[in-house]
Amino acid sequence: MSFEGAEKLLEIWFHAKDPNHATTASILLPDDPNPSYNPDESGVALAENDTDSGFFEIDHDVDANHQLGTPTLSENGDHDFERTGLRAIDRDTWQSMLDVVNCKILSVIANEHADAYLLSESSLFVYPTHLILKTCGTTTLLLALPKIMQLASKHAGFTKVDKIFYSRKCFQFPEKQLWPHYSWDHEVDILDGMFANGAAYVLGRTNADHWYLWVCGTQPIPTTVQAICPDAQALVIAADSHANLGGHTGEGIEPAKF
Repeated sequence: MSFEGAEKLLEIWFHAKDPNHATTASILLPDDPNPSYNPDESGVALAENDTDSGFFEIDHDVDANHQLGTPTLSENGDHDFERTGLRAIDRDTWQSMLDVVNCKILSVIANEHADAYLLSESSLFVYPTHLILKTCGTTTLLLALPKIMQLASKHAGFTKVDKIFYSRKCFQFPEKQLWPHYSWDHEVDILDGMFANGAAYVLGRTNADHWYLWVCGTQPIPTTVQAICPDAQALVIAADSHANLGGHTGEGIEPAKF
């Protein structure tokens, strides 16, 4: 059986100025006297080398509640980092989203800026206001979009999407993919059905290796689509809504130009 190595890449940024960001119990991480991460202007930790990335394994059994503020030291000397925004969502809840994608969380590491999830099919990186989900093989990444929007709204308190990027290389074996991923047109239909003012691009020669890209700009988090049904190959719309999602999110702005 042939394996499709090209990755599907989804990056979602939520509006950072929303004041109502939910928080959960903090996580305890081992003390590192010489951390190698160096936050850039946006506060994202950048590893300076591969031997000491500044990330630590998470102790998921910890149950501690603290107010927001500067990380403190626990009684045993470990750093006690707060989790806000999307980082307030726990591992089991992220797994419920990834079940739709058809992959599993194998392990998690974290620092004060981000949680990094090793998946059975690539990786998930979670920051307070954005996430990056990379999957390969025959995963159904786009089917998780409604769940991601629900989690961001319910658990992290977000009300707006700032920008979304979805991209992938042309597949070697598109016929082996599951709907909607065996066709770029179907993928665009899903994205356009959920978000306003999206723009789809093909980068490179269409008769050779090329890259697909879809982007959209700022708009309210869509609430009309409850799920995406692969059997019916359709969006599942809330019973009390009869409007197209593109119209519902009409406050969107024009996407970035390339």
